[in-house]
Amino acid sequence: MEIVLKVTDGTGTVAEDRLPVEVFPPLGPLVLPSGIALYDPLGKSRPWLKKLGIEPRDWKPGDSLKGVAVLVVGREALKPGERTPWTTQDVSDGLRVLVLEQKPVVWEQLGFHTLETMPRYVFARDLTSPVLEDMVPRDLINWRGSPDLLPEKRAVKNYDALHAPKWTNRHAVASVVLETPQIVGFTPILQAEFDMAYSPLLEWRYGSGAIAFSTLDLTDRVGVDPAATLLASNLLEWLSQASFKPALSVYVESGEGDKALLKQLGVDFREGIPPSADAKTALLMVGAGASDQVRQGAAALASAGGTVLYTPQSLEALSNEGI
Repeated sequence: MEIVLKVTDGTGTVAEDRLPVEVFPPLGPLVLPSGIALYDPLGKSRPWLKKLGIEPRDWKPGDSLKGVAVLVVGREALKPGERTPWTTQDVSDGLRVLVLEQKPVVWEQLGFHTLETMPRYVFARDLTSPVLEDMVPRDLINWRGSPDLLPEKRAVKNYDALHAPKWTNRHAVASVVLETPQIVGFTPILQAEFDMAYSPLLEWRYGSGAIAFSTLDLTDRVGVDPAATLLASNLLEWLSQASFKPALSVYVESGEGDKALLKQLGVDFREGIPPSADAKTALLMVGAGASDQVRQGAAALASAGGTVLYTPQSLEALSNEGI
């Protein structure tokens, strides 16, 4: 929809201006399964969760996670030097975690590389994600208001290289963005900045659970900016209802080069061919120069419902396979 202004005189139109208008339908209260817990020592995230109709139970480190399906870690809840309130075993067992805005030093402690350019333009990366349902590209730019996670008009920290001067925070979608780790398990739902190598919303899957690392400035936006409100609603609905299947077990019949690559990508693997009983939950990586016995085992695994990945092969090997 557009509002159009035309200025005319006796000879016709002398000036024209257009103002695009986007209308969002009102969101009803979120109806989520029970088991939403909130760790929010500063009380900065509960108000906007309440605006979405969510009344999470209070939780603090040391409390039991029994019965908790989704753990929301509120804005600035994590402090440098502290352990995370979840463990990898919790996630593997099916816990879903939503980590909201944190200071850059905390993200760095978690192992991320950060960028504090406060992007106003963010882009969809995983177009199939339920988080982006009913959203269009223009909904991810220039959100209403000025986030206050980081100070205005001065650098956040000392940098090794020169950085452009910083001015206001107005319309920033995220105060901080995280460099997307090139490691198995991470999926950027949104992307931004140079080479689209950074993300304000990263998904990490592990076992039967997942963690959503969100640097989106949702505080004071939900209920005020309609795009931020819709995204926050979608994000919580997805985390509470999605089903996460454990990754395939990886087996390797290959050389040291392929094994080194898997280690670099953070893949746990075993050597050898998986048992036929585990075929449907296994992936076999076959390297160049594999023996006939390995190739026969790979063919049997595929026939039983397994997955086989061949790394680059010689012309002779490809010819022997009829390729």
